[in-house]
Amino acid sequence: MRIRIGDRVSTKYGEASIVTIDEVKLGEKYGHEVFEANLGSASSILRTKYVVDLDNGHWVYGTDIREIA
Repeated sequence: MRIRIGDRVSTKYGEASIVTIDEVKLGEKYGHEVFEANLGSASSILRTKYVVDLDNGHWVYGTDIREIA
């Protein structure tokens, strides 16, 4: 699954739009900002490399994004 800034996604906090995407080291919250990310499949290790800030005030790791709404 590929995500971009502005996409609507479904997370444990409900549906929201992506404000920023950061590529990070495993377990960290801050890294460098990217405009899009390839998260791979639902069980992909690639999802651990991204932190996504949402327009509802929450942030999630790529592993917490369930689907593009």
